[in-house]
Amino acid sequence: MEIEIVEFYPIIKDFKRMGEKNMGQFHVYLCDYDIDIAGVIIQRKKGNHYIKLPLAYGYTNDTNERCFYPVFKFCNPEKNSDLRTSIKEKAQPFLENWFLEHPKASKVAKRMGYA
Repeated sequence: MEIEIVEFYPIIKDFKRMGEKNMGQFHVYLCDYDIDIAGVIIQRKKGNHYIKLPLAYGYTNDTNERCFYPVFKFCNPEKNSDLRTSIKEKAQPFLENWFLEHPKASKVAKRMGYA
C-alpha cells in the first residue's frame, strides 16, 4: 500500500497515564485511495514500533459502559493489516530524519532511543 507520512506530532512530556512507550501521532496520506488519516498513534517498546489507528469512544445503551470503536478502517481486514505494515515500514526512517531536523524534541528522542 502506497502511503506518505505527512507530519509527526510528538508527545513532549512524559505522561504517566499514557505510558513510557507512546511517542506521538502521525498524519498519514493514503496515496492509492486519496485519503488523509490524522491521529495514527505510534508507540515504541523494546526497539519495535507499534501502530494504532485512530479510535473514538462512546457508551453502550444497555450498560452505559465506555466502548471504543475505530474512526477509520477498511472492510477488508487484509487492507487494515497492510496499512499498519506500510506505516511501520516508513516510520523508522521518517522518525530518524525528523529527530535530526527537530533538535528541540531531544527529550522524546532520548526516551525513545533515537539519541
